Amino acid sequence: MYKKNIVKTWWGLKWIESLENIDKNKNRLPRGRTYFNKGNVIDINYKDGMIISKVKGNYKDHYNQTIKLNAFKKDEKNKIKAILKNRKDFMAQLLIGFFPPDLFEILTQSQIHLFPEKWADILSKCSCPDRANPCKHLAAVFYSFAHEFDKNPFLIFELHGLKKSEIVEESEENIIKFSKQFKIKKEIKEPEIIAEPLEIQNLLNLLPDDILFTNIDLKSDLKKLYEEINQDENIKIENLKLTDLEIKINYNQQNPKIQLKTNIDYLNHEYNYYDFFEILEKANYYNLEDSNIKFFSKLLKYFEIIKYTKSFLPQAQKIDETNFHITYKPYTINETYKKYHEYLKSLIKEPIIKNKNEIADQDFIINFLFNLYIKNKIKYIIEPKENKIHELFFTNYIYKPKKFDEKNTFTSIKNYLEPITIDANEFFIFNIKNYKSKYSLSIDIAKKDDPFTTKELREHLRQNNDQTILKKLAIISKYSPFIMEYLNLKFKDLIIEPSDLSDLIINTKNIIKLLNSRINYPIGMEKIYTPELIIKTKTTEKDITLETISKQLNFDFNFKIGSTEIEFEEFIKKYNTENGIKKIENQYFVYEKHAIENIKQIVKKIKELDNISLFKFILSKNIFGIDIIIDENLKNYIKNFKKYKQINIPKKLNATLRPYQKKGYKWIYTNFEKGFNICLADDMGLGKTIQILSVIQKIKENKKLTNPSIVICPTSLLANWEKESSKFTPEIKTHIYHGNERDIEKIKENELIITSYGIIRRDIEKLQKIKFQICVIDEAQNIKNPYTSQSIAVKKINSQHKVALTGTPVENKLLELWSIYDFLMPGFLGNQEDFKINYAYPIEKLSRNAEKKYLKNAIEPFLMRRLKTDKKIIKDLPEKFVYDEYVYLTPIQKKYYQKIMDLKFSNIEKNHQKRKAHIFALITALKQICNHPANYDKNFIQTINSSGKMQKTIDILQTIIENEEKVIIFTQYTTMGNILQKLIKEYFKMEILFFHGSLNQKQRNEMIEKFETISKYKVMIISLKAGGTGLNLTAANHVIHYDLWWNPAVENQATDRVFRIGQEKNVIVHRLITTGTFEEKINEIINKKERLTKEIITTSEKWIGDLTNEELKKLFTLK
Repeated sequence: MYKKNIVKTWWGLKWIESLENIDKNKNRLPRGRTYFNKGNVIDINYKDGMIISKVKGNYKDHYNQTIKLNAFKKDEKNKIKAILKNRKDFMAQLLIGFFPPDLFEILTQSQIHLFPEKWADILSKCSCPDRANPCKHLAAVFYSFAHEFDKNPFLIFELHGLKKSEIVEESEENIIKFSKQFKIKKEIKEPEIIAEPLEIQNLLNLLPDDILFTNIDLKSDLKKLYEEINQDENIKIENLKLTDLEIKINYNQQNPKIQLKTNIDYLNHEYNYYDFFEILEKANYYNLEDSNIKFFSKLLKYFEIIKYTKSFLPQAQKIDETNFHITYKPYTINETYKKYHEYLKSLIKEPIIKNKNEIADQDFIINFLFNLYIKNKIKYIIEPKENKIHELFFTNYIYKPKKFDEKNTFTSIKNYLEPITIDANEFFIFNIKNYKSKYSLSIDIAKKDDPFTTKELREHLRQNNDQTILKKLAIISKYSPFIMEYLNLKFKDLIIEPSDLSDLIINTKNIIKLLNSRINYPIGMEKIYTPELIIKTKTTEKDITLETISKQLNFDFNFKIGSTEIEFEEFIKKYNTENGIKKIENQYFVYEKHAIENIKQIVKKIKELDNISLFKFILSKNIFGIDIIIDENLKNYIKNFKKYKQINIPKKLNATLRPYQKKGYKWIYTNFEKGFNICLADDMGLGKTIQILSVIQKIKENKKLTNPSIVICPTSLLANWEKESSKFTPEIKTHIYHGNERDIEKIKENELIITSYGIIRRDIEKLQKIKFQICVIDEAQNIKNPYTSQSIAVKKINSQHKVALTGTPVENKLLELWSIYDFLMPGFLGNQEDFKINYAYPIEKLSRNAEKKYLKNAIEPFLMRRLKTDKKIIKDLPEKFVYDEYVYLTPIQKKYYQKIMDLKFSNIEKNHQKRKAHIFALITALKQICNHPANYDKNFIQTINSSGKMQKTIDILQTIIENEEKVIIFTQYTTMGNILQKLIKEYFKMEILFFHGSLNQKQRNEMIEKFETISKYKVMIISLKAGGTGLNLTAANHVIHYDLWWNPAVENQATDRVFRIGQEKNVIVHRLITTGTFEEKINEIINKKERLTKEIITTSEKWIGDLTNEELKKLFTLK
């Protein structure tokens, strides 16, 4: 047992056994073994065929030893070299760190003894007083050296004076190099990445089970890394809007320092690599005209695909002649990865990494950053251990060998990783031909860059001492040992058994794929199939419902092999056998037990599906990645299911629906009748609210509104919903459930309840007890994170029907869509993990069209999305939308409003001479308070949450910026412009332009040019007086009137900066109005005047000064 603790290879064990055979009757080794186990060997080195060591002594600090084996004679050396030259199979195995037992036998038969047979064969000395040879100190070194034989079998020859360089040409290690020059490459077109997951588990299985350089379970940790590498997908994209980026890296392999310079001031300092990547991954990348922004945004896209597909492998890399580290590199056997790598190189326009006075080239930059990217992920997956090898593989640790037993670690690790890191530039072609009842094998070799020029393998090796080819063959031979026999035949093909062919096809398939190699099959066996599961539906009735689908639907399961189909159960019974090549109706197929077991599990899962999952799979026409063959009856049902009823518009609807809105109304109503919930994802400005209100009104008119409905929306939309309901559906009894005095009893008294996400979160225990008819969530992206208390609360609401309204069903990741459907139809898209595997990863990371189609088919009946740019929609739209956006005052705004009202109104009542001046002072003060308390009180701390208008502005901007659109914000007050600029910049982390009267003409021209021509400038604030005339700003298609002049002519003049000749998009105008205040009342008065007289009111607020005190009080009093 103790021998196994010391060595792990047969040749290491042979060294110990040979020593113990010599020592049988002299008993000199046991004390040395004890010394070795206690760690008394202080130092051990190897030089010119001699071991030089130091061992701890009892009477001195240490004693010195020298050990040497008898040197091979010249003819013995020549014989060894001749054998290895003729036996390429031996050389191949030595090159991957394995000593062939047959080589040992041949040398022994030739009287060349590798291991000592008597003490005289070992020339050894020790400086201790013990005259016995070997003494305990020498014996301890013998045991210590055995482990080095494990790691480097060439040492056996070297101790006899035969250097490795005499046997095999030493290959040059790839050491990191820098240069003085940086050559910029011409930018090339971005190629498409066709990504396929690397079967990493199969590759890791190629690694040896015995690890010679450590006792830790390295393989398990590597497996854990690859299994969990994609479990960090909930990275929150923060409001880091990068528009400028400069990165400089001072090279240090273990702890590189990264200097960041961006448009966001607080980010601009030095980072370690893990903080650096935390920032890069959370950022939104704008302004792709900036070369660094473009490079890093595309780089992260590439890294994410490599990470998701697990197409990266560890590799031992020398940093200098002595030290090394483990770097993770993209595994670019996929040609599209290589092309994308070249594309990334063409984007690097300046040196990013410097090492003193030298610089790194583009290849090094990409690989260096990828390694840091993966090491950053590793820290969340692998628990750190106090072990050098563990640190080497899972941190940025540099291995600096000092002791003798560390000096062969690089070679040993390299040999260990060889099966999965070996270069795939050359590939093998295994030619199989029929030979009587057996097969013949020949092997050709070709290069990837010249695949049609082939050469017979043995001929190639006779002309080239190609170590890479030999290593590849040695690795393949571990799974198909007969491959080595082929090398030893001079000119003939190798005759192999059918079982050998099975081994080659089944056991060796992973390594053959890894090496880009292929098999040419014999005549009659040109195509060897893999059994494919075929799923067909068989429905028993025409009228299928969600509740009864599992009873009405049956599946037929068959295996397809070439053109032959065989019933599932029959195949299982007939071929319940060992792995191998099988035959059915003159067609060959590979039978692999584990693959068939996987298919059996799929069939079992299908038979256990619930109704909603079955319905989803039927709509997507794919189940667990297998296309379903749909019967005619089911095809007709699906076709009819997608149709909607022709339902009359509600009689009491106080609006005329546009054609696309009528379609949406009918679609929603039809889905409700069928028992399905929906997501209406129309673009901003297309009228989602009125479509929902129309449905509720219709249900009411049909006398089916038996329970109240509830709308859950952001606080900034409460007033809008109330206004829209009172305007379009005045018969529906509406109640806002919000504020400190909210009364749950009033819910039962009304037909439409409007509340906020925050209130739902706080009152869910009460609200979930109420049965609602329809639950509408507006701005449904508010539940995109399924784990927040807000999302959990919303999903507890008990309602007959559910509706999600959103202009952006997916903001950052497809998982947001899953969360919305988890609210609408729990289980329809599977659990979150299933959705990631089946849809999110393949679509987002691999851009796979099949999964896009399956997901689209599944959700299409329940999701309607129309864009303003759709040709069918454009013809129904006005060129300009004008929306009154109602917001509530915040509590602090209400306090200011009431205080100013009380203070200044008394001045109006007392002072008749200056009455009008006091009225206009009151108007100005209240306007400023409605804008933001800081617009009135210069000492007030500027925050978004202090103002209802500010909150609403941020909500509107969020959608505009995500849609890559532009907006102009008008305000009358320069102070308010400054507040807007500051708060919007802080929130979105992007530069905000402010066009105001203090700018000179040059500054104005430059600002307009920036906004009109540079994509990163999304928002421009304009002081109404400075920008009311003469500007042409058609780059924007949104206008926000933050405060109103109550003068349509002035307002329209400002709007026309955007809505003018040259504007190619529909313009959306947002007019912000605080509800319950004088702003709302004045707006209503002006609208009435316009409707009645069609006059253009040009007197601004002057008419207010003519009102009586009583009228004024009514106008200004806060509701």
